Order: sequence, then C-alpha cells, then structure tokens
Amino acid sequence: MRGLWKFVEEKCKKAKTKQRVFLILNTGIWSLAAFLLGMIISLGLKPFGTEVLWNALLTAGYAGFFPGFTGGCIFLMRNTTGHDWEKNGVQL
Repeated sequence: MRGLWKFVEEKCKKAKTKQRVFLILNTGIWSLAAFLLGMIISLGLKPFGTEVLWNALLTAGYAGFFPGFTGGCIFLMRNTTGHDWEKNGVQL
C-alpha cells in the first residue's frame, strides 16, 4: 500500500484528490487480483461453469471491500495527519 500511496502522491496535487484516488485504486487492485486468482483456482478445481464465475466475483467483492477499501481507510488514518483532514473540511 505504501508504494501505491507514494505513486498517488506524485501524480495528484490536492490532498482530497489523493485520498480518493488512493482508495479507488486500492479497492480496484485488490478486487482485480482476487478475481483473477479466483478464476485460476476455480478453473483448476472445476472445469467451466457458472459457478466458476460466481465464485470469482464473490471473492473479488469481499477482497475489494475488506482488505481493499477498509484496509485503505485504515492506512490513510494512520499515515495522514489531522492537518490533511482539516484541509478537506473534515472536523476532528
């Protein structure tokens, strides 16, 4: 996550935009990685079928939300200062 945060810090200028872009990218990356891994594992265990796609989509949804979005929020809370949040209009 730290590498992704550094990448976003280089590309985005506004603090509010940095945080939003980071969360979107982090969630998307976790979802895509879980979907691809789920498809590979499901295809290896069971030949083609609708269950393969549903299992991969379900895995991607859970991975996108829990480690992706929730982990990204926790990362932002730990690695940004109160000043960053107050600049964005969030009352602490």
